Amino acid sequence: MRKPLNGTKTHPLTDAAKTALKLLTRRALPAQEFNPGIVDRLTRGDLAEIVQMPSPYKTRSGNIAFLRITEAGRRELPCESCGGKGRILDTTYDRTGADMECGKCFGTGKSQHAIRQTFAC
Repeated sequence: MRKPLNGTKTHPLTDAAKTALKLLTRRALPAQEFNPGIVDRLTRGDLAEIVQMPSPYKTRSGNIAFLRITEAGRRELPCESCGGKGRILDTTYDRTGADMECGKCFGTGKSQHAIRQTFAC
């Protein structure tokens, strides 16, 4: 892991960085579409990598830098159902509002990708 740009402590991911990681789960995106600070934070933490790919822009030919998520980045994302808490509020069937275990992450609070790797679903 590289050293932060200012100071020595690496802070937790911001909401903007988490949003960028979610966007990168779909496909690699041009690095220029993200704030340079977010690109630095994701690459410094090995959550994403920079790869050269053909430009999607009509005015720019050749290869440009794309940001692609790594396995460590996928593990950093919380479960989409429970938000990483392992429990969701049950309001679907009985309308009691009671907490119940998350059916998608099996109540562990891990990301869905980590669960799929563990149980090989």
